[in-house]
Amino acid sequence: MPKGFVYTPQEGDAKHIEINVIALRRGSNRALIYEYRRHDDSGFYGVRSQLLWVIALHKVFLERFGRSPIQMEKSGMVSTTGPVAIIEDDWIPLGPGSQPEDPQLN
Repeated sequence: MPKGFVYTPQEGDAKHIEINVIALRRGSNRALIYEYRRHDDSGFYGVRSQLLWVIALHKVFLERFGRSPIQMEKSGMVSTTGPVAIIEDDWIPLGPGSQPEDPQLN
């Protein structure tokens, strides 16, 4: 599956993104990281609701960690940047194609 999708804003998107942000804020840092991993592993299916969810996920990552493993380019491209490992209550990026095998990284 593709690891990115082009976002073209439509009427009503901001409301859906905000609802998603509220839902994501309720989860722990680990839950947020696992949610990112799920989308990075599966890629984008081309469903708009998934794209709006990933945009909300990006916003909550920025709020919580000051950085995000989701890229949002000026061109509208939204993409995941590859696998991440959990370190305590935070995350670190891993190299492309790698998987966290060390239990301390999960």
